[in-house]
Amino acid sequence: FALGEYQRATELLRQASGLADGFVASEPILAARIYRSLGRVEAIGNDLPVADQRLSRAVALLRVNDATPMELAACLYQLAELRRRQSRWPEALELGREALALRRTHLPANHADLADSLTQSASIYRRLGRTSDAEALLREALSSMQVAL
Repeated sequence: FALGEYQRATELLRQASGLADGFVASEPILAARIYRSLGRVEAIGNDLPVADQRLSRAVALLRVNDATPMELAACLYQLAELRRRQSRWPEALELGREALALRRTHLPANHADLADSLTQSASIYRRLGRTSDAEALLREALSSMQVAL
C-alpha cells in the first residue's frame, strides 16, 4: 500500500474483511485490527461511508473485548478524523475527546500521538466556533512538542 498499490491493497484487505467476519467470535481483537486497516484504506480511497462502517465496527469490537487503551485510542482517533472529514462535528468531537482522554492517561506528555489528539480536537473545536477551547488545546500541543524536542 505504501508503494502506491492502492487497488491491490484494497483487494487484499477486502478478502481479509471476509476472514475478519469469521474471527469476530473467536479472535475479536484480530477482527478489529482487520476492520481498522480496511477502514483506513477505504478512507484514503475516499469511500467514506464504507470506511465509517469498518472503523465503527473496529471500535465496537475493541470496546467490549479488552483491547489495550492505546489500540482503542488509535482507532477512536481514526474514526474521529473520518467524522471530521464528513463534517460530522459533534460526533468527531466526542470520539476525539475519548481518544485524547485515553492518550492523556497512558502516554507521556511529550508523545507525538498525544500532540496529534490535541491538535485534532483543537481543529474540531475551531470548526464548532469554540475558539478559546481550540486555543488552549493548541497551546498544550505546542508545549508537548517543545518538550519532545
